[in-house]
Amino acid sequence: MKKTSIREYWSTDKVTKTEIFSKLMSRVRYESLLKMLHFNDDNNMSSNDPLIKIRPVVTELRNSFSKSFYPYEYLCIDESLLLYKGRLFKQYNPTKRSRFGIKSFVICDCKTGYILDFIIYSGKNNVTEEVPSIGQSGNITLTLLKSYVGKGHTLITDNWNTSPHLYNLLHEKEKTNAFGTVRKNRKDMPKMEEKLKGGECANRSTHNLLALKWRDKKDVWMLSTSHSDDFVETKKIDYQTGEPKRKPKRVADYNALMGAVDKIDMILSSLHCVRKSTKWYKKYFFHLLDLAIYNAYILYKDANEKIVTFEKFHLLLIKDILREYPPDRVEAKGGRSHSDDLSFRLTERHFLTSCVTNENRTYSSRRRCAVCTKNNRRTDSRYECKKCNVGLCIEPCFEIYHTIQNY
Repeated sequence: MKKTSIREYWSTDKVTKTEIFSKLMSRVRYESLLKMLHFNDDNNMSSNDPLIKIRPVVTELRNSFSKSFYPYEYLCIDESLLLYKGRLFKQYNPTKRSRFGIKSFVICDCKTGYILDFIIYSGKNNVTEEVPSIGQSGNITLTLLKSYVGKGHTLITDNWNTSPHLYNLLHEKEKTNAFGTVRKNRKDMPKMEEKLKGGECANRSTHNLLALKWRDKKDVWMLSTSHSDDFVETKKIDYQTGEPKRKPKRVADYNALMGAVDKIDMILSSLHCVRKSTKWYKKYFFHLLDLAIYNAYILYKDANEKIVTFEKFHLLLIKDILREYPPDRVEAKGGRSHSDDLSFRLTERHFLTSCVTNENRTYSSRRRCAVCTKNNRRTDSRYECKKCNVGLCIEPCFEIYHTIQNY
């Protein structure tokens, strides 16, 4: 729920008021917790690690992500950018929605979109070069792929990671296939000077590496250790000939499988808990929470095989957390107007009372039982739960209403 400022979440104005926040905790308490939010001991900090302030959280989540799910065949590596314009090891990427920010390299499972691991880029000096010949991008790729080499997976990369040296190393030593777009001026890339028309392609190959130059609206360069030079038909029709358009199979596979990281960024941009903060590590911590929630959503769908939107799962998760950890606060004057799914009818203390007697009549008032009404039965009861402000039968509806979530 996005508002213009933190204070607005506790606003009492009828136009912008949202009661749930004031019922959970006071604004002063929330601001105090936010101010004191900390993740590491200042006395044990090393100046050599730029991420030392948030290192324990990053390490814990990376281990948890990799242990909670084993991926399918295809894996992709791409970069993600969290908007941040402060003085930090920020990066610039004109292709991203947030052009300036903290860059992360993420490896995902292409079938589900699950985040398997990530590396926060904090400068050239913080990237371990195990193999100098493949450069910085290649070593980042090897670090992310370390747990999955030699196990039958196929890696998909973009033009920043792709290079002939890296692909040869993965194929010969790591027994892992890969394909992806590549820059034509990469070291040891073959020269293909042919002028191609739309739909035409040129190929160069070695014993384990195939290079492709294909003309679409512009020239597309690709490398692969898992494809031949086959073409496949697409769903688009060439209106001049009336025949289906054809493209190289590795281009079709790249378009179908690559893009999981961009999809994650798109989904999280519409529903995230990141807020403005002067401290970069606090902002990135909330971004890590979003990643953890997204992975939980993927695991939930994979385990239950249910079609649930991320927004609905996010709301269900919030409600479950509120039921598990109810607020220990004195209720404000006036009580609650109604007990709905956001209230705490399952956790707080409730008592059965008689309905308020109508002053204009000589007998007690009656109210419709909430449990019976939901189950398509009409029952009028002389008793109610004053805290929840609903009518309830003495037995068994009162117990059902306060113990069963979906009654």
